[in-house]
Amino acid sequence: MPIRSTLFRKYTLIFGGLTGGSLLLSGLLGISFAYQESQLSVIKLQREKAEAAATRLGEYLFGIEQRIAVAAMPKRGVSALEQRSADIQILRRTAAIHEILLLDNQGKEYLRTSRRTADIVGSKRDLSTTEFFRQVKSGRSYRSPIYFRDGSLYMTIAMAVGPEEAGITVAEVDLEFLLDGITRVKVGDSGHAYAVDSEGRLIAHPDIGLVLRNTSMAALPQVQAAIKGQAQGGEASAQARNHDGEPVLTAFGTIPQLGWFVFVEEPLAEAYRPLYAQAIRSGSLVLIGMLLTVFACVALVRRVVKPIHALQDGATLIGRGVLDHRITVRTGDELEDLANGFNRMAEQLQKSYAMLEGKVSERTLELEEANNKLAALSTTDALTGLANRRRFDEVLASEWSRAARIGQPLALGLLDVDWFKAYNDRYGHQAGDECLRQVASVLSSKICRTGDLVARYGGEEFVFIAPATDAEQALSMARKVCQALQDLELPHAMSGFGCVTASVGVASIVPEVKGAPDILVAAADMAMYRAKEQGRNQAVLGG
Repeated sequence: MPIRSTLFRKYTLIFGGLTGGSLLLSGLLGISFAYQESQLSVIKLQREKAEAAATRLGEYLFGIEQRIAVAAMPKRGVSALEQRSADIQILRRTAAIHEILLLDNQGKEYLRTSRRTADIVGSKRDLSTTEFFRQVKSGRSYRSPIYFRDGSLYMTIAMAVGPEEAGITVAEVDLEFLLDGITRVKVGDSGHAYAVDSEGRLIAHPDIGLVLRNTSMAALPQVQAAIKGQAQGGEASAQARNHDGEPVLTAFGTIPQLGWFVFVEEPLAEAYRPLYAQAIRSGSLVLIGMLLTVFACVALVRRVVKPIHALQDGATLIGRGVLDHRITVRTGDELEDLANGFNRMAEQLQKSYAMLEGKVSERTLELEEANNKLAALSTTDALTGLANRRRFDEVLASEWSRAARIGQPLALGLLDVDWFKAYNDRYGHQAGDECLRQVASVLSSKICRTGDLVARYGGEEFVFIAPATDAEQALSMARKVCQALQDLELPHAMSGFGCVTASVGVASIVPEVKGAPDILVAAADMAMYRAKEQGRNQAVLGG
């Protein structure tokens, strides 16, 4: 069978599902698009920070090279001593430069000036076999790999300045400024920036211990992608894991002159926290909108369904017979017309029912009277008006059970009209019937206690039942009946007494539950036959 549902639930689900579902879908799409746009904005901001840090460091390093070039350029009309003094002033003004070497065209050192040691002039140390000298002589500037010394990071820069006979300038740059620059990069509350060289070795990090331990970051996927040049455009920022295995949002920028990479990292939860907050706010607004929509749908459906429920309840009550009920619907449309139609129908049914009820009442009374008459006929002897044999059997069984239950005696008397056949033959059947009616009248007048029963047993035999009556009482009752019948002096020429008489057998016993009332009837019957044998017109007590 199909599953039934209420109209209210059905319409609520339909309207609420359509409006709420549409609102939910549009809200989710809006949240999704806004989330993606915000995510791209965060990623773009990360990438811009990384690129800005890389550009700033590259420009700073390029500025140092420019200063070295300007300071090392020979000046016309200036003595070597004056030139050295100028170089020292440059060192004092540029904290990142640790030492400057001036080599002649043959690779011989003719000036070494340092921030921490005394100047060396004219040492003539031969550096022509060094890598930086050969590379600069080939026409290219030289930047060495980063190296550690005395717990610090250094890089050597060599370049030719001026004409070829001017030689080359070699500067050792202390890269501590990189750490300072990286530390100053602000990435959220707990994010940071770090730099790696072209091989992925960490060269700058807020945790200087990682740098001093010569930590390699090459195993990180984002570093590998940057080194291999696989991350381009929007892929330059991604979700990844940092050196400690924590999820982060990372982006990098490249220092083209050096092949270094500056990474900025921010814990993923922190980076996306504003996005989550925005999504929660948007979701809350969508949820509130859905709830308001559902409430509005419920209110609308309730208003629509209410008159239908009134019609349904009214039709149910009318169907159950409550015809005085009237349906009240005030909608001004077809539903109100339908309610009025139901009311008119109920009114007509009420009138028809009242008429039918009156007729039914009349017929019921007639039927009850007929049933009573039928019941009386079924339990009453038509000739004498006494109880018939059927009624006698029912009462005897009932009284037997009751007497056995409470342990009281039950008496029964069986009466037979003496020489009744001869009476019938002499006076005719109509007189015989009248005689039986007279006998019945005598029995009814003498056996008349509450609970006693007098019945016609069959033919000219009558019987009476006397509950709670012992043998002596029962015998006394039977003798009174015999005497009353004799006193009636109904003529009977064929009787030895000259009038109608009767012989009565009486028995009284205390019934047993397992016994049967036939025992009592048999005892009375035997006593009645003894009464006839002893001369009739008498009552005899059975054993």
